[in-house]
Amino acid sequence: MALFGNYPHGCSLRDFGYSTHDAQWMVAIMFGFFGTVFVVSQMALLAFNQPPEFAMTVGLFAAVCWIFHAIKYRDSWLMTVNTAVMGFAMFGLIT
Repeated sequence: MALFGNYPHGCSLRDFGYSTHDAQWMVAIMFGFFGTVFVVSQMALLAFNQPPEFAMTVGLFAAVCWIFHAIKYRDSWLMTVNTAVMGFAMFGLIT
């Protein structure tokens, strides 16, 4: 399996303590792709004068997807930024 051999980032998922089953499950779910789609959708909603609450909800979903992506790749900076984005989106939806 390519994920346990020549991994594009220079290391194998096995180096991070993941099993073969975990690696197959994580590769199947592309959180970064969905997060990107939600971010672009949020900007389009704002550009076309849709309700800001709906755009913030889409942004909240984008932040959640990027947080899962950050967990998957153990990226603490991405996690920090998107946790802040999620907090602002939730604050905007609550108030």
